[in-house]
Amino acid sequence: MILFLVTSAFSTSLLFAQSRGFQSGTPPTPPTPAQMAQRQVDHLTQLLGLNTAQQALALSIFTTAITANEAAQVNLQSARQTLQKDIEATDPNTVTSHTPPGPPPSALIEGDVSKIIAIENTVALNNASAQALFRGTLTAPQQATYTASRNHGPGGFGGGPPNMGPGPQGFGRGPR
Repeated sequence: MILFLVTSAFSTSLLFAQSRGFQSGTPPTPPTPAQMAQRQVDHLTQLLGLNTAQQALALSIFTTAITANEAAQVNLQSARQTLQKDIEATDPNTVTSHTPPGPPPSALIEGDVSKIIAIENTVALNNASAQALFRGTLTAPQQATYTASRNHGPGGFGGGPPNMGPGPQGFGRGPR
């Protein structure tokens, strides 16, 4: 019973502590790329036992990637908005039957999708490059631990099973 009361009191205090940023009417400031990278490095230090030099390199690598991806995310949001506007502006009377993988109903839409794909590829390349650079700073035992943690599956540190992205095949998901 005492454990329940202590746990309840602790949980309630956490809830109040988390909501303070909105009590003043302004949302909390989002973390900077350096802060996000530092959190990642802190986690990796606990997981892998990174030394000081490895931590400094990892911080630089991940801050650079996160900063580049922030700019790409702004461009991606804009490109998705443009795509939505072009979809809504397409005259339904001019659209012929479109069954993927046939041609899109509009050259504008095709261009918008190509731009989105290019931006998403840039983000994927930034992330993959950062991971490869970071792996290069690790010792063989650290690499083994890192690989095992990344292949842990859903809910673990890292990705899930392959071909489990969002949407049906052709929209980020591989063959079924």
